[in-house]
Amino acid sequence: MKNPVKNTLLICLLVLLHSCKKGEVEKQIPPALSEVTVSDLAIFSARLSARITESGNQAISGHGFVISSTNNTPATGTDSTINKGAIDPATPLPIEISTVLTGLKNSTGYYVRAFALLPSGPVYSPTLTFKTADIIQPVITTDTATNITHNSARLAATVRNKGTYTITEYGIVWATTANPTTAVTTKRATTGNITTFPQAFTADITSLDLNTTYNFRSYVIANGVTTYGANKTFRTLNATPPGIRTDAASNVNVNSARLSGTVLSAGTFPVSEHGIVWSTAANPTTAQNKVSAGAGVASYPRSYSVDINGLNKTTTYHFRAFVTSNGVTYYGANTTFTTPDERLPGITTESPVNVSAYNATLRGTVQDGGSYGVSEIGVCWGKNANPTTANSKASKGGGVSYPHSYSFDVGGLDPASEYHVRAYVVANGVTWYGSDIAFKTHVLSDPAVETGRYSVSTSPSTGAAAVITLYGKITGTGSYSLVEHGFVWSSGQRTPTLANADKLSQSTPGNLKIPFDYSLNTPAVRKAAIVYYYRSFVTTSEGKTFYGAVMTFTY
Repeated sequence: MKNPVKNTLLICLLVLLHSCKKGEVEKQIPPALSEVTVSDLAIFSARLSARITESGNQAISGHGFVISSTNNTPATGTDSTINKGAIDPATPLPIEISTVLTGLKNSTGYYVRAFALLPSGPVYSPTLTFKTADIIQPVITTDTATNITHNSARLAATVRNKGTYTITEYGIVWATTANPTTAVTTKRATTGNITTFPQAFTADITSLDLNTTYNFRSYVIANGVTTYGANKTFRTLNATPPGIRTDAASNVNVNSARLSGTVLSAGTFPVSEHGIVWSTAANPTTAQNKVSAGAGVASYPRSYSVDINGLNKTTTYHFRAFVTSNGVTYYGANTTFTTPDERLPGITTESPVNVSAYNATLRGTVQDGGSYGVSEIGVCWGKNANPTTANSKASKGGGVSYPHSYSFDVGGLDPASEYHVRAYVVANGVTWYGSDIAFKTHVLSDPAVETGRYSVSTSPSTGAAAVITLYGKITGTGSYSLVEHGFVWSSGQRTPTLANADKLSQSTPGNLKIPFDYSLNTPAVRKAAIVYYYRSFVTTSEGKTFYGAVMTFTY
C-alpha cells in the first residue's frame, strides 16, 4: 500500500519544480487606445472616432466612449457611456471605434474619452474637448425703395444666408411708424424655403397716402423666430395736375368750327375726361358749352380736335381745352376765333353732251361749297325753262372738294323735243341753281340693214351643194340701240318674217355697224329643186324689227 503523504509531497515538489522552470508570473499588458477625433459636428450631434491599436494580453469585456459636459475626465459608471461590447481577441488590429452622438445641447462644450473594460478595470484614451455649433438665424438686408409715386412704391430686400433652420417665410413690412413688425396688416409675405443665396426679392405696394413718409423693413422666419433687416424710409410724391394746352381753331365756317387741344402729361391721377369748352364770354367752363373728346388717355402728349356747330355768323367766340382728373378740372389758355359772314355756293350748268333721240348726258360744276358745305349736287330738267328739283332730277351726295365737275346719263326723253336743264346744289337746306341751258333731242331715224348675195360650197366627192352661206350688213343704226341681227328664211313665204319663217341670229353689240353671214346645212339628197326666200333683219332694244330686201336661192 502506497504512502498517501509521500505522494502529496511528490506532487508539490513537481509543481514547484515546474514553476521554477517558467520563471516569475506573466505581466498583464493593457490595450492601447488612440486619441478620440470628432467630425460632422453640428448643433445637436457629433461623430466620434477612435482606434484600439494594441489589444494587450487581457480580455476586453467592453469598449466605447464616455461623455460629460462637466467632468473633464469622464469615466464609466459616472458619466454617459456608449458601450460597443466585448472584443474577440482574434479581431485584427487596428480596431475602429465610432459612434454618432445625438440629443446634444447647442453651443455646449463636451469631454469625451474612449475606453476598454478589462478584468483589472477600465483603461482610457486622452480626453478630447469639443463644442457643439450655435443656432444661426438667417441673415436678411433691407434694400431700397424705387418706383415711388404718390400712392405706390417698389420695396426690395435680400436674404443673404440661410442660417441653421429651414426658412418658412420671408417678406417686407411697412408702416408710417418706425420698425414695423409682422403684426401689421401692411406686409407682403412669401412662404416656402430658399435654397439659393443670396436671394433678392421685391414687393410692389399700393394704396399709399400721397406726400407721406413710410418706414419699411424686411424679415425672414426660421424655426419660429423672426429676423428683421434694418428699418428704412421713403416718402410718396405729392399730387401733380395733368398738363393741358389750348391749340388753334380751324375749319371756321359761318356756323361751325374745329377746335383743338393737347393733353401734355398725365399728372398724378388718371384722366377721366378731356375736351373743349366755348362761349361768347372769356374763360368758359364745363358748366357752359362743351364737347368731350373721350375719357382715359393712353399715351402723352395726346392731341385732339372736336367739331362744334350751331354758331352765329360774324361772332367772336372764346374756347379752352380742358382735362378732368381725380374730380378736378384743369383748363388751357383762353383762345378766340370769329365766324365769317355767309358765303353762297357757286354752281355752273354745263352744256349737255351725247344727245340722241332718247338720251343725253347732263353736266354741272360746283365751283365753291359756300359757307355751309354742300349736302347734295345734281341736275334737273324739263320741257319748260328754269326747271327745279320738283321736275325730273338726278342727284348724289355732297362732301366733295372744289371745284367739282359731275355728270348724269339720263334717258326716257322724247325724240325731236326741246328740253331745259339746270345744275343745282343744296347747302344748309337751301337749293341754288345754275343757269338754264336748252337742248334738243334728235329726230328719230330707223336702222338700215342690207341683204347680200349667197354663196354655195359643193361636196368634193359628189359635186352636190353641201353648204349655202347667206351674207348681210348693218349699214346704219339710226336712233336705236340694236340688240339682235341675222336672217329669216323660208321656202313657202315669199316675204319671210320673224313670225312666219326660220331665223339665224346673234346679239348685236350696241350700235355697231357690221357685216355678217350665216351658213345653212342642206340635205345630202334632194328630191327636186326648191326656191328659198331670205332676207336680213335687225331688232332694237325697244323690240322693233327692221328688214333688208328679200332674195332667193334654189336648191
